[in-house]
Formats: sequence, C-alpha cells, structure tokens
Amino acid sequence: MSENAVLRHADAGDWELAVAEAERIVEAGDRLDAGDAWPAVMVLYLRGDLAGASAVPPLVSPGGADADRALLAAWSASVAWARGEVAACRELADRALAGAAGEPRAPSPRSSRWSPH
Repeated sequence: MSENAVLRHADAGDWELAVAEAERIVEAGDRLDAGDAWPAVMVLYLRGDLAGASAVPPLVSPGGADADRALLAAWSASVAWARGEVAACRELADRALAGAAGEPRAPSPRSSRWSPH
C-alpha cells in the first residue's frame, strides 16, 4: 500500500470503510509492512474480530520502523489478552515496550502500573 487506507478511514471516522479495508488485507493474504499491519489489527480488534486481527501479524515482512513494530506488538498484545493468551500477551507487551524505547510519545516501562518489572 502506498498510503494506509485503514488508518485514513479510521481517522476520518469512517469505520465501515476502515473495517472493509482491514478485511481486504486479511483476505488478500499479501505480505505487508508493520506500518500497514498495525492499523488493520487495531480496527479488527476494536470491532471484536479477534480471528481477523490474529491473521494480520503473520503477513508482516521483517524490518520496518521501530515505532510501527512496537504498535503492531501492542495491538497484538491486546488481541492475545482478549483471547485469553496470557503468556503471548506478556511477550508481545514486552516487545512493544522495548520497541518503543526512545520514542518520545511512549511511556516508560517503569511507568506502567501493570508491568512486572
């Protein structure tokens, strides 16, 4: 994708189009980068489509911006939590916090009340 249509539609408040675009990503099954993946996971998770949200991360190519990989891990942690996958949730949350290190908008891992650290 040249621009992130899922995020553009979600930001505009057009959730039906955002969901349709996220579902298209899952159905196509094409490789994508983390910057295109995390908004799809977010929208599908918020819609309650945990199976769809879980289908996106395996499509992600290695590499990409640290912030996008951290957001993908964070939203994937939410999906894992909702599915009752506590160990996967913890691992993904730790990955998200580590990936966000140095990002000025990210909270410190020590500032999180739920963090076991």
